[in-house]
Amino acid sequence: MKKTLAIIAVLLVGSLVLIWVAGSNLPPSHSASVSRIIVAEPQQAFDTLIDFKGYARWLTGVEKVSMDWSPTRKRYTLTDSDGAVTYEVIELMAPTTLKTLIISKDMPYGGSWLFTVESQPVEGDRNVTRVTIQEEGEIYNPAFRFFAFYSFGYTSSMESFLRDLSSELERPGKTDLR
Repeated sequence: MKKTLAIIAVLLVGSLVLIWVAGSNLPPSHSASVSRIIVAEPQQAFDTLIDFKGYARWLTGVEKVSMDWSPTRKRYTLTDSDGAVTYEVIELMAPTTLKTLIISKDMPYGGSWLFTVESQPVEGDRNVTRVTIQEEGEIYNPAFRFFAFYSFGYTSSMESFLRDLSSELERPGKTDLR
């Protein structure tokens, strides 16, 4: 029994070391991009993106949004079950471009998201918009880097955000888009 436990312990420690070493050999920085066609007017999509307080209503996991908004500083903090992350708006060109930067310290990751909102040809009688998120990210923790590269990928958070945005804009009761 002791021998079996020792073998399991060695395998577990060896696996953790392998994950750490493999993650350490991956670059901390990455670029990724995701787009989604959404049934909405471009202005409506952009307005929803910059309504940061509204994120608590439609963005999965967000429990609270705090704002630190002044003429010289435009920041918001999203709080979920894992804690709080503060973002700063570093570019805002209505109605097409929003760029945010994670400014929270002591995070296992960081970087920016550039949102672009583009009108698309009308599909039948529906107005549609392409929303793209371009991530310039960094993953500081080698274990997180390993799992991002080999397991959940770099785009899962962006895909989830766009899925939630689409659901919010296309939900019943929103402005008629015809």
